Amino acid sequence: MITGRQALGSIESSLASERAEIDQMEARLRGLLGDEEGLRKEDLEDFRRLAKLRLDELLEGRVFGEIERVERQAVTLLAERDQAKAKVDEELAGIERELTSLKAQRDAKSDSIDGLEAEIGRAEDATRTRLEQDREYSAQAEAARKLDIQAANAEEKASQSEGELSAKGAAYESNALFMYLWNRKYRTAEYSAFPLFRWLDGRVARLIGYDDARANFSRLREIPKRLREHADRLDSEADAEDQRLMDLWQKARQADGIGALDAKKEAAEGELEEIDAAIDAATARQNALLEERASFAAGEDQNSKAAIDLLAEEFRQADLAKLLRDAQETLRTEDDRIVSNLVARRREQQQIDASRVQLKEALDRRIQRLNELGSVASEFKRRRYAQSDSRFRDGVLISMMLRDLLEGSLARDTFWGELNRQHSRRRPAPGPDMRPRGPIVFGGGSPSRRSGGFGGGRRSSGGGFRTGGGF
Repeated sequence: MITGRQALGSIESSLASERAEIDQMEARLRGLLGDEEGLRKEDLEDFRRLAKLRLDELLEGRVFGEIERVERQAVTLLAERDQAKAKVDEELAGIERELTSLKAQRDAKSDSIDGLEAEIGRAEDATRTRLEQDREYSAQAEAARKLDIQAANAEEKASQSEGELSAKGAAYESNALFMYLWNRKYRTAEYSAFPLFRWLDGRVARLIGYDDARANFSRLREIPKRLREHADRLDSEADAEDQRLMDLWQKARQADGIGALDAKKEAAEGELEEIDAAIDAATARQNALLEERASFAAGEDQNSKAAIDLLAEEFRQADLAKLLRDAQETLRTEDDRIVSNLVARRREQQQIDASRVQLKEALDRRIQRLNELGSVASEFKRRRYAQSDSRFRDGVLISMMLRDLLEGSLARDTFWGELNRQHSRRRPAPGPDMRPRGPIVFGGGSPSRRSGGFGGGRRSSGGGFRTGGGF
């Protein structure tokens, strides 16, 4: 058994773990991106060396000028990228501080609500003790208890009679001749037929003993109907008595100042909802910025892509390609070494590209898991599962379901359906029961029926009722 706050804490812990994993992946991506930028810089230096070795002064100057122009543009773009990323990092740090403050406020407000619930519980205990000596309340409690027992007995008998109708009525309903005459309303004022058909129906009735069977079947159908009407009437009367008892209880609570505590608790819960809304809004901004920061780490932001495209286009220029071809045709070992370095870096670049693609895909999945977890946390609070009176039977099962949900092996509806089945509300311990056997207990600020609350559910008790009849 774990509390709703503990379950929410587990979800938030998973959120923190996902963010830490995202930070690690982004760091690895930034490392790969830095490696790529280093390789391109080394390529530029090698092209400079080749130009010195192979080109005449005029061409050398033009190539150098072009390379330097491209390099300056790329450096400018990357500097702009770093500035944009620094701004995102600053905003993320601000949101993290905001979330830390909001979560501290949430914990404090939840503790305040817990304190108010405990204070309400103690006040209600005192009210119950006082009501033990209240004649009006005791008399009403006894009246409600008696009617509850009567209604329970009536419900038991009505249900049993309805069950017998289903079982014993099958013998009648399966007899085609009997049901033909029954549906024709034979032997009633509503029956009408031509003389020939009336004579034939009479022959059939005598053949199957219809008159006795009809009397038994009518009685079998009528008894459950009457018993159900009686049970429903008693149930309504018992509800009315229970409501009068609840009114006395609420009046006593108000007189003892518990209503003011209820109002304070309701106001605190409203403030808690406002804090949760602020947390959700900050988390949404945080997730959007995390995705933007991930694009920087992967080199997919506008400035990084422009710098990469600029350098790649420059390497595809004819003069640079001619440098490579000419270097391979010379006998100079320095040319060959430079070309060998360029080729090796191309292979290394391909490996880095493959690693970067895989890591970016993994990062995208992590961000998706983070968004899903954030959605779960928001829905968890929206359903008021994080309240202090909230309980879940199996904390381990919840952790397993959460993992399966994030991995995609558990449907969202299934997750929430099972979570709802695991959920219950803790109620304050009942005080002295004013009705020795009655089904009203105290909790949550007002009496409620064990069978499902005022006006709902059926009572059950001992007793029995059997009907005769047969076919």
